[in-house]
Amino acid sequence: MNGRDPDGTREGSDLSPYASAGPALVARGYSAIPISPANKMPGRFSGAEWWPMKDWSRYCAALPTGFEVTLWSKWPEANVGVAMGRGVLAFDIDQDFLIDPIKAVLPPCVVAKRGRKGETLFFRGDTSAIRSRGFKRQRPGSADPRDREGMMDLIADGKQTVVPPSIHPDTAAPYVWTTDRTLRDTPPADLTEITVEHVEAVIEVLRAHGYEAPETILPVEARGIEVGDAATSTAEWFRKLNEDALADLHAWVPRLGLTRLQRSGSGYRSVAEWRPSTTGKPLHKRNLYLSIDPKGIVDYGDCEKGYTALNLVMVALGIPESDLTRAAVWLGEAIGYDFAPKMVLNRNRPKLSPRDEAARLYRMAQETDEPAPAPVAAAEPAAPATDVPSAPTVPADEPPPAEVPATVIEFPETDDAPPPRTYEEEMRDLVEGVPGLVGDLVEWMRITSRTPNPVLAFAASVAFVGTLAGRNYEAPTDARTNFYTIGLAPSGFGKDHARKVIGHIVDRGGLRRFMGGEQIMSGSALRKRVEAQPSCLFRIDEFGGFMRDINNQKNQHSFQIRADLLKFFSEASGTFDGVDYAGSLGTPIHNPNVCIYGTSTPADFWASCRALSVADGLLARMLIFSVGGELPPIVRAAARTNEPPEALIRQCQHLTKPKTGGNLNGLLSDGSTSCKALLAPWADAPAEDYFCEVEDEFRHLGFEQGEEEGGLWNRTAEHALKLALVIEVGREPDRPRIHRGTLELARRIVELSTLMTLDQIAGRLADNDRQREHVDVKRWIMEAGADGVSRTAISKRVNGRFDRRRLDDILKSLEEDSREIVCVMTRPSGAGRPGQRYYSVKVLDGHGAA
Repeated sequence: MNGRDPDGTREGSDLSPYASAGPALVARGYSAIPISPANKMPGRFSGAEWWPMKDWSRYCAALPTGFEVTLWSKWPEANVGVAMGRGVLAFDIDQDFLIDPIKAVLPPCVVAKRGRKGETLFFRGDTSAIRSRGFKRQRPGSADPRDREGMMDLIADGKQTVVPPSIHPDTAAPYVWTTDRTLRDTPPADLTEITVEHVEAVIEVLRAHGYEAPETILPVEARGIEVGDAATSTAEWFRKLNEDALADLHAWVPRLGLTRLQRSGSGYRSVAEWRPSTTGKPLHKRNLYLSIDPKGIVDYGDCEKGYTALNLVMVALGIPESDLTRAAVWLGEAIGYDFAPKMVLNRNRPKLSPRDEAARLYRMAQETDEPAPAPVAAAEPAAPATDVPSAPTVPADEPPPAEVPATVIEFPETDDAPPPRTYEEEMRDLVEGVPGLVGDLVEWMRITSRTPNPVLAFAASVAFVGTLAGRNYEAPTDARTNFYTIGLAPSGFGKDHARKVIGHIVDRGGLRRFMGGEQIMSGSALRKRVEAQPSCLFRIDEFGGFMRDINNQKNQHSFQIRADLLKFFSEASGTFDGVDYAGSLGTPIHNPNVCIYGTSTPADFWASCRALSVADGLLARMLIFSVGGELPPIVRAAARTNEPPEALIRQCQHLTKPKTGGNLNGLLSDGSTSCKALLAPWADAPAEDYFCEVEDEFRHLGFEQGEEEGGLWNRTAEHALKLALVIEVGREPDRPRIHRGTLELARRIVELSTLMTLDQIAGRLADNDRQREHVDVKRWIMEAGADGVSRTAISKRVNGRFDRRRLDDILKSLEEDSREIVCVMTRPSGAGRPGQRYYSVKVLDGHGAA
């Protein structure tokens, strides 16, 4: 090993390792990505902190864009890693004594590097056949079979490795190249080629030094699968076990006791508590990066590490690799496998927390139209998941008490419970991880703002990219890229920043023709604008006032705007035939792609809405992004708003160029002729199947709900596909494809927007003063969340707006008529007077709670 200067950087340079080596590596053909300086994980720098990069593995299949490289080069102390794949792989040897024996069975290696120990050898090969794999052995001198040490990792597609001149987080010393050549001066084609036979030879070397493949102990027959002696039967049994477990998540995932487990679509999200936080957050504040879905289990906070169901059981319950049978029996029993000797699955309900017990009793009364039975005292702490105790039961033949004015619960006096995770917190995490042009715009808006808000930036970016891509792209269902996105935030949250950023980009890029006016005064003015430029973005400040105008049926000029907006949204893939008047006939507009980015305060926006906005589907056509909480601090902007990067401008310009239909397609920028769009197909059959599942799920949800909720849910799948289309177009504008991962991201963003909108409709929408009094009281109770709110606190918020009798009537109505609120009599565990607290039934049911 020559230990020469790492990567040739000069001493004292202010450049980060990524800035000094990343651009050159990308130019040479390697996917160089930023690595957090605190660990060896791909990261992103946001809000003066490093965060895990959730979607980094996409760079295993494609090089990063020039804008991404430029942006990453500006991040302080960014290390540099290379995403393996596209024929590039490496042997990461952890033990020094293994270096020479492994090199002896491999062809000569031309590029290698070293960190704290061992050595990493770079080669090229068939990465579709040679897959990533780790090798461990029991630590010498240890009798504990769980005490294992790493021997080597085969790093191929889906993995990455840190390269010089990165600084090792443990030694604070730089990685070094141990060969005369480096990846910076060696293109992938010049690396030595290896085969599957070479990999097998390396594995034999590892076996000679203590490596043993994980032992698989056969359980007995399960679900009709006959298990024989052959290894193929063993593999088939475990494959079937994992498949059955993924198909029945609700039978076993809640029993694992995962931290802050939440339902998410047809699966769950949770904290991967068995690994440390990369940012040092306490457990109750960590992001829900563990995704448990019927299609697979992924930890997005650990380089998108995948788990089988059996893997997850082992790490969650602390079962060692040597005790595979124990984990398989636990999982098999949970989903109903029948083992011999027979092990009866204990499906008794575990003891509930006081709040959950209140919810159970209230729902029981709700279903039977009878008063709920008196609950038990405070629940004992739950036993481990492997020994689930029985819950108190109410005999079916025992009549409930005659008079139960309110549920009585013993509340333990504790402040240790972690705060519930809000929709807004999850939304922020999701939008900060969006790839491609949409993500680039969000990041540019963030680093140029003194009060950065990624959620508002995302809302603006989606509408802007949707406008530029308008008429040029379509999804397999004919969905287009038109969006009405609304950002709601109190004063002081920087709502106008995104509009300014977009203004500077369109000015620098010659894209002003895509901008509509900042106000729309009449329906005829709107139609004339769209006739002249059928793909246009209206950036409307004080959107609450705009909604108030178009909801006013007495002003026909403004009221016509809402009718046209409804039609424009639905006719993006067809033709808007216009409006006929006595003196003139309507002008057809082909493929109108009208986009809106509106901003308002929540109070003003919802005060301007009426039931008509829900009934006619206008709100259902909007994606509403609401932010709040504490006032964001003023920070120093890292770049100037009026100096957008040239690479970002070129990306925006490229979207506006026609992608199909010959040279004449789309040259007429007005709406007098139709525009043939480029189809963005499904990436594969699983992506299309997943969208069918999403569409069916929300279709049924809309059917099951009332008119209010049903209208919004019926649009959710459409919004999700359109959002996925916009994201994919921003990633690969010349050959976009709809991937399942992008659909999952888009689906959850839209789902959160819908849930937040429904909460606001329930808590704010009113058509008269008396109705507003009703919804205000309900909103105050809902906003109290899991803590509930006392009657005294509600009276203080009324503050004389109406009398005590009116408040009593409202609370009674919420309890008895709508059954949306439950009144609970609380009695502290120590001394103290019982009191009344009001809870939202949605919170007790787990909607919005942690």
